[in-house]
Amino acid sequence: MAKANMIGEQLKKQGMSQSRLAKSSGVSLSTIKRLVHNQLPNPRFQHLWAISKSMGVPMGELWDLSVK
Repeated sequence: MAKANMIGEQLKKQGMSQSRLAKSSGVSLSTIKRLVHNQLPNPRFQHLWAISKSMGVPMGELWDLSVK
């Protein structure tokens, strides 16, 4: 499950817009927005990886990767 507030916080911390993140990660802006607002219950791993890589942040800092 995505930690929406952590994504938003990281965007603010880096001064990065959702649009810029979409361009730099290759993930669509609509997907970025849905992740930020926690409206995507099962995000694709490749999206999570691309976003984390683009932001320079380990995936575990943005998403709860625990198996439930």
